[in-house]
Amino acid sequence: MDYIRSAMQSIAACCLNCQEETTRAGEPTERTALLIEQQQRRNIANSPQIRRISEEDIEYASSLPKRDEQTALNRIVQETNSNIIDVSALDTHLLEPSEYNDRVKLYAQRIAHQWNSIQYLDTKYNGLLKDVPNADVLLASNPKVEEINMIKNFVKDAAQAINEMKVENNDELVVPFLIT
Repeated sequence: MDYIRSAMQSIAACCLNCQEETTRAGEPTERTALLIEQQQRRNIANSPQIRRISEEDIEYASSLPKRDEQTALNRIVQETNSNIIDVSALDTHLLEPSEYNDRVKLYAQRIAHQWNSIQYLDTKYNGLLKDVPNADVLLASNPKVEEINMIKNFVKDAAQAINEMKVENNDELVVPFLIT
């Protein structure tokens, strides 16, 4: 019995040492608060009149309730899953042939829609012989001697006209502006 009594006294002594000692006439110990504000906060925090709230009870005006946020996130994930084609997940062994064919048709429709929506610029053919139907047939035969002589005469006349061109200086190239 003495053994139990001594154990109880040592346990009580340990517990009493955890509390602030008031026997020293107000001397500060390592457990006393250094600032008065800390003591006031401690007293307010330990007050039974203050209602305890958890993070789930806090409602912010700008945020959605927890369930609505979860619903919104689930909706975003579903939309993302429906819009993404995961090529790595496509395995022909896991897909049924009908499902595989449906996907092929769907992707072909999407590609055709995108391809048809591209607007191409109108490219006009700017060839010299666009109005001549079979240019290769016409150019395959040798030209006649008369045509060759006519081309030579046109080239001589053009060269002579170019050589006779002269620039006459009538006015000055640099004209001063009269700024007043």
